[in-house]
Amino acid sequence: MRNFDRRDFLKYLAMSGASLYFSGCIASQSLDVKPKVFPMSFEPENLPASIKIVLDDLPILTTVSNNSQIEYPIVAGQIGKHPTPKGIFSVKRIVHKPRWYPPRTSGWVKDSKRLTKYLDSTSNVDDRGNAFVPYGHKLHPLGEWKIGFSGPYCIHGNGDSAIDRGDRYTSHGCVRMRDKDIGSVADFCEKHKPLLIHIV
Repeated sequence: MRNFDRRDFLKYLAMSGASLYFSGCIASQSLDVKPKVFPMSFEPENLPASIKIVLDDLPILTTVSNNSQIEYPIVAGQIGKHPTPKGIFSVKRIVHKPRWYPPRTSGWVKDSKRLTKYLDSTSNVDDRGNAFVPYGHKLHPLGEWKIGFSGPYCIHGNGDSAIDRGDRYTSHGCVRMRDKDIGSVADFCEKHKPLLIHIV
């Protein structure tokens, strides 16, 4: 079966709308309308713009737009412990120079003496009383950009050293990129939103 594309989707909406309109407004008239049924297993790559992340031996993030593809090396979540979620997500938020809110209930945060000490003594607290690490602080792990896509998970910078070492599955679930690459991906998301992120 062929993929479900935008043209088919618009045709389907038009036919469905017409069917609903006439069945509601002309109840006495029987219409023999049989809208075409399309497969729902469409590929995000068929959309005008998307991001595909392949969690393979060497995980890669690819931006896809107008038949143009650019690949970037990434670091993904630790397999078995803190995996990067798979599925189809939308871009939730793009933040420049973001704050980092360490998940205090996570074991890896509790096990970090430096983080625990910082969180217990910092005056960096938002209006809800949540402690955060500001951009530029030595404990800040996100880099210059944060692109949220699912709950606490995001695409962010600060992945250079792990990529250089070849440690490609060392994050706590987020997708980390080189600092020189994340700005280009943030610009891509700003330009093409709403955008889908497909992680396989």
